[in-house]
Amino acid sequence: EASRMKQIVLNIRNGEKNTDIAFPCVEEELGKALASIGLVNTPSPKAYVTEVVEPDALCLLESKVVDLDEVNYLAKLMDSEDETEKNTLFAVTACEGYDTSKELINLHFNLGCYTLVQPTDDAEAVGRRYMYSMKPCMTMTEAANTDFEKIGKDLLVLKKGIQTDYGTVFRNEEVEGREIYDGQVFPCYHYTGEELLCVEAEYKDKKEYLYLPEEPMSITKALHRLGAEKPEDCAYQVEDFNVDSKEWRERFERMVQNENIFDVNAVAEKLNNVETENYLEQNDIKQGGM
Repeated sequence: EASRMKQIVLNIRNGEKNTDIAFPCVEEELGKALASIGLVNTPSPKAYVTEVVEPDALCLLESKVVDLDEVNYLAKLMDSEDETEKNTLFAVTACEGYDTSKELINLHFNLGCYTLVQPTDDAEAVGRRYMYSMKPCMTMTEAANTDFEKIGKDLLVLKKGIQTDYGTVFRNEEVEGREIYDGQVFPCYHYTGEELLCVEAEYKDKKEYLYLPEEPMSITKALHRLGAEKPEDCAYQVEDFNVDSKEWRERFERMVQNENIFDVNAVAEKLNNVETENYLEQNDIKQGGM
C-alpha cells in the first residue's frame, strides 16, 4: 500500500499542534498522525482541517471539522479514478458547490452523470466520452453503429455545459443520480485487492464490508458505523473468497458463523503471511482448531 499514490493531504490541528496527514492511509499511520497532535484514533475520528495541502480542488474541506474515515475512504475511491474522472470530480465539486466529504463520496459513484470536455477535444471525442460516461459497457457493435461526431456536435452546439477550471461540464440528463453512501456505512469497495476474503457484516438492515485480513481497528470502526455494540451482534457471511479452494471457502463460511470475527481475521492474517495457496493445499488443519 505504501507505493500507492496519495490522493489527499490535509493539515489538521488540535490546539497549538498541527500535522500533515496523507490519504489513503492505514490505521497505524492515522493513529500516529493523530497522536502527534494529542488526538486519539477513535472509532469515528474527527479533526479540524486548517489547510487542504492537495488537491486544491478540495479546499471546500478547509476550516471544517471532518470525519477522517470518510476522507480516507474518499481517497481510496479516488485512487481508482483516471485523470479524466478525477478532473470531472473536481469540476462538478466546483460548479455544484459541494462542501462535505459525504457529497464527494456520492459524486464518485455518480461520475457517469457528467461529461467533462476540454477546449482541445474534437466533436468525435466529445461524443465518445459522453456516450461512454452514460453507457460504460457499450458493445463494439453498438459503438460501430453510433455517430459519436454528430452527438458531440449536438452537445457543443447546445452549449449546455458549465465552464470550470477543469473544462466544461455537461450533466448527462438521461442518467439519474443515486445516493450510494448514506453517511453511515461505507459501500463495498475492494481497495488493496490483497485480501483473502471479503465478509459482509449486517446489523439492523445496514451492511458493512470487512476485507480480511485487515487491521483490527478497521473492523472495530466498521462495527461502530453499523451501530453494533459487540461483534456477535452482527450476522456475517462470506461475500468473496480469493483463493481457488472450495474446502477452505466452506471453512471460512463456518468460521464467520461460529467464531469471533477478530479471531477469523487472525486466521486470515496467518494464511496471508505464507504462500496461501500452497499452505491451504498442504495443511489440512483439523476443524476443531479452526
